[in-house]
Amino acid sequence: MTRRTVMLGGLAAACGLNAGLSGARADETGFRSGGRPIRVEWFAPQDVPEGESAPAVLLLHGAEGLMLATAYRAAARVIARAGIGVAFVHYFDRTGDKICDLDRMRETIPPWAETVRDALTWLAGRPGIDPDRLGIVGISLGAGLALHVAAQGERRIKAIVDFYGPISAGLLPPRPKLPPVLILHGEADPVVPIIHARTLEAHLKAAGTPYEIKIYPGQVHGFRGAAQMDASRRSTAFLVRHLRARRAERR
Repeated sequence: MTRRTVMLGGLAAACGLNAGLSGARADETGFRSGGRPIRVEWFAPQDVPEGESAPAVLLLHGAEGLMLATAYRAAARVIARAGIGVAFVHYFDRTGDKICDLDRMRETIPPWAETVRDALTWLAGRPGIDPDRLGIVGISLGAGLALHVAAQGERRIKAIVDFYGPISAGLLPPRPKLPPVLILHGEADPVVPIIHARTLEAHLKAAGTPYEIKIYPGQVHGFRGAAQMDASRRSTAFLVRHLRARRAERR
């Protein structure tokens, strides 16, 4: 496995939390996209008042695919405990890839983007889920894909958490219209350099889009120690504020 093949992938700490956190197993489910079955691991929102619909997010893995699935599942459980459902989408099923091959990205980005849109449709139709409070948590390639889909006019996405995502390779057009974004990036990231985060910040600022950004000094492509825990806290708080709190604002 070459560095070129996985250079956009996340690391074991990709979601900024302890991968050993315990929790209930996800429900295995799925949908079809482009004629192919797409697997989904569904983590139901916890502590939702009876009769009340809940927000939900797609969790999009990095270029390593399911190699770090344990860490992603731990991330999903943390978010679900905050009352937000999580759909961990195996979007590589659409193209049959196990890991991302950068040489094929021009071919694979369009079907993956379509699968993300199909995943939003599937998520919006889940029982007990509010279709007006959907978001995406993306790690590396998954974050770039989330931004790409949102910038193409996908208005169902109300919030994006961007863990060191790339915005190059045609993933983001000039002057993109995006929902609120939380940018989390390591200052010393050698895989997706900090310029990606700064460029995205400039786009958001110019458009007047609400955003938050945290650059972690000394951190690389995947967070450790205090940065790991801080990223977990910030991402959960951001989703609660922009998704779960939206119901109260509409009353």
